[in-house]
Amino acid sequence: MATREAIMTALLAKLAASSEYVSVSRRNRAPETITPALSPALFLFEDGEHYRREGPWKPAVRSLMAKAVIYNNVGPNSNLVPATVVNNALDALDAALAVDDFTRNACTLGGLVAGVLIDGEIVKAPGDVTGVALAVVPIRVLLP
Repeated sequence: MATREAIMTALLAKLAASSEYVSVSRRNRAPETITPALSPALFLFEDGEHYRREGPWKPAVRSLMAKAVIYNNVGPNSNLVPATVVNNALDALDAALAVDDFTRNACTLGGLVAGVLIDGEIVKAPGDVTGVALAVVPIRVLLP
């Protein structure tokens, strides 16, 4: 069984390879610190774990929860739309988490986990006023 650290490292590598990010980290940063020179940026951070047990003698169904945060700062240029890069990055995340194990119909990070999926509401801010767009993407990692 893979360790939590190996799983998060593999997940970040998979997501980071999906687009041309200037900044990538597992530590979140405040949007105001992401300058145009550091954009677009991807941050992946852990957001808890979930155990569900159907009965006392059945094994737990375990999940790691994470959030991928995408920032794009276009600065004061009113001719640029900050959400464009974020929208393209979201499409790239969908493609990166496509099925890689067709017997399970799941993205397994190359067999490392039972499945990885975007699970929940994606929160978006288009950045029309500030020039800084962001999206917060909830990710569930199903452990074997």
